[in-house]
Amino acid sequence: MLLGPGAVRHTGAVRAALVGSGIPALHSYRARGIVPDSAAEAAGLFTGGTMESPLLTAADLIVGLGVDPVELIPAPWDYPAPAVLVTDVPAGSAGYFSGGLELVTSLPAAIAALAAHGVGQRLARGSGRGGEDGCGGPPAAGSNRHAGTAHAA
Repeated sequence: MLLGPGAVRHTGAVRAALVGSGIPALHSYRARGIVPDSAAEAAGLFTGGTMESPLLTAADLIVGLGVDPVELIPAPWDYPAPAVLVTDVPAGSAGYFSGGLELVTSLPAAIAALAAHGVGQRLARGSGRGGEDGCGGPPAAGSNRHAGTAHAA
């Protein structure tokens, strides 16, 4: 999980959904504190640089909440996992996250959906790489991942 400044105003809901979930959460400079540093899920700073590379390389899916690409170091996005960037205003995130999808929707609704589906609990039961629910892993060779922006009601 990548947390950006757009998620700050929803700190309580994000904490409720993530703390105790087992989902690692990286934060941008302006989003520090959404997940307390003392929480097991706090995985450090996300800058678009190399320090977060081991975690993102191992990810099955990368979900960003309120990420603003302006805050990130301009660098190639070379991670194999699909990226879904959830934002309540179009931010051009999919252009930074090559192969990613920017979903423009209500952040509170997205956070509630994450919490309601117990995503962290399913990951904890599975292997973390394509666990019991069959989700995860990089796309199959020859698959067609589309970058773009989707708008939800």
